[in-house]
Amino acid sequence: MYNICCYIIYYIYIYIYIYIYYIAVAYADAHPNYSISTLQSQGFSKLKRKGYLSRWRNDVASGGTRYFIYFILYIIVLYLLYIIVLK
Repeated sequence: MYNICCYIIYYIYIYIYIYIYYIAVAYADAHPNYSISTLQSQGFSKLKRKGYLSRWRNDVASGGTRYFIYFILYIIVLYLLYIIVLK
C-alpha cells in the first residue's frame, strides 16, 4: 500500500509540472514580445530556451509527455494487481 501511495504522490507531482507548462505556454502566447529573461522573472524559471515553449505546447496538447502517460498506465496496472492480490 505504501508503494501505491508513493506512486500517487509522484503522479500528482508530475501533473503539477504539466499544469505549470500549460500556464507558461498560455502566458508566453499572451505576451509574444517578452524575452526569455522576462518570462523567467515572471516565475517560469524552468524555461531556459524559446524552443522549450514549442515542446511544452506539444506536451500540453497531448496530455503530457510519453513518460507521464506510461507512468499513469503503470499506476493503474499496479493498483489492479493490488486489488486482485488482496481478494
